[in-house]
Amino acid sequence: MTPLILYRQQAAKEQDAADAAVLENVRDRSRRAAEAWTKLASQIEHADELRAKRQATVDAGKLANGDPNHEQAIGSPDGNTSAPAATGERGVGQGEGPEEEQPGQARAGQAARRKLSQADHQQPVARKIV
Repeated sequence: MTPLILYRQQAAKEQDAADAAVLENVRDRSRRAAEAWTKLASQIEHADELRAKRQATVDAGKLANGDPNHEQAIGSPDGNTSAPAATGERGVGQGEGPEEEQPGQARAGQAARRKLSQADHQQPVARKIV
């Protein structure tokens, strides 16, 4: 069962409960629930429409470029869809800093930040002046 079908069924179920409710607060609660389920279903439909429209645009662009197999990756000019190789090749966002932190360094840094944070929240001690 797809989420869209489930959401539509739940909306109908809550609307039936609202129609059958005697108490006003129960009727309002069921109507709000039905509206929420309907809104979720609408969001899924909208996302599906956008996905289909985007796919049609991508397919039309690939056909215009003469790629009948549609194997080229979106946004990749050379069609390379493989992950970075283990030979030191890095993907986007990896190793951008001057040095990468080692796992032990990351833990030490976290402990130091935690210690500083705890020190910031300690109450000052009242001292007796003699």
